[in-house]
Amino acid sequence: MFEELGISKFRIIAKNKYTNMYDWPEEIVIKRGLKWRGQNQVFYLVEYLGSESDIKISDPSEVRKFQWVTKTELFDLIGQKDKIFSGYKSVIKKIFKEYAKILS
Repeated sequence: MFEELGISKFRIIAKNKYTNMYDWPEEIVIKRGLKWRGQNQVFYLVEYLGSESDIKISDPSEVRKFQWVTKTELFDLIGQKDKIFSGYKSVIKKIFKEYAKILS
């Protein structure tokens, strides 16, 4: 969270057992001249202890914006047809199911 949003005011509650691995589309790899081909995401449940003014996007070319959303809004946002998000929704559903015990 510090790397992407410049924040350190959070507490890790749990690390999820699920991950999401994907490859970037070839055109993105070529366009950006990246030596990496994809990403393996690890998910954590955190409590944010700061304020909105503490959030400072470190690299606008990597993170364009952030927003707080409800669970329903999240599923609408990740329901995109983009190849990068392929399979993402099913992983998020599993994560919410696992965290339901912690959050109730």
